[in-house]
Amino acid sequence: MSKSNQFKKPAAEQLKPRKCLMCGEEFSSEGPHNRICRKCKSSQVYREGETRYSV
Repeated sequence: MSKSNQFKKPAAEQLKPRKCLMCGEEFSSEGPHNRICRKCKSSQVYREGETRYSV
């Protein structure tokens, strides 16, 4: 096993429920970098970058 794969979790273990920053719905996130659900990512508003986010 290579060192780069030695510490990686299997894909199923990396999924975590998170709330989408756009719609607030819970979805299976692939990690802290993944905060927008697929439905919102496919929206025209997201693709055009005209959304203001609040935390």
